[in-house]
Amino acid sequence: MDIIDLDNLKYFEDLQSQMEKMIKDIRAMGSINVSCDRVWKPLVDIYETVDNIVVLVDIAGIKKEDIQIVFNKDLLIISGKRINPTQLVPRQKMHQVEIDFGYFERVIKLTIPIQDDKIVASYKDGFLWIHLPKQNVPVSRKVEILTE
Repeated sequence: MDIIDLDNLKYFEDLQSQMEKMIKDIRAMGSINVSCDRVWKPLVDIYETVDNIVVLVDIAGIKKEDIQIVFNKDLLIISGKRINPTQLVPRQKMHQVEIDFGYFERVIKLTIPIQDDKIVASYKDGFLWIHLPKQNVPVSRKVEILTE
């Protein structure tokens, strides 16, 4: 049977009480204008076809010119910025906040050799499609043994 340390129990009860008070105070303030420079990560699907590695990025609400794609050796770096369209609208109270705004970045390490001069990207209906053609590298080959 575990022994309960009453000092630690009191500490955690006090901490919980303080957190509940803080949450109550935040709710009472209504709308909070928060500005932070955190980088968010859009959702990404990566799959392989016979000829390509395909990266599909969910980045709705971003202008094409606000997206950067860089391929460097074995890294695909997708970055940009999504502007909050409600920034200029006066608000009284927030009811739910789930959408990320601001700078985003995804760094994807590729383990398959890519033909970097043939990478193609397109953007439609909030999805960024990146097709990375695989390099034709022989998987196996027969090695001749030379005689001396």
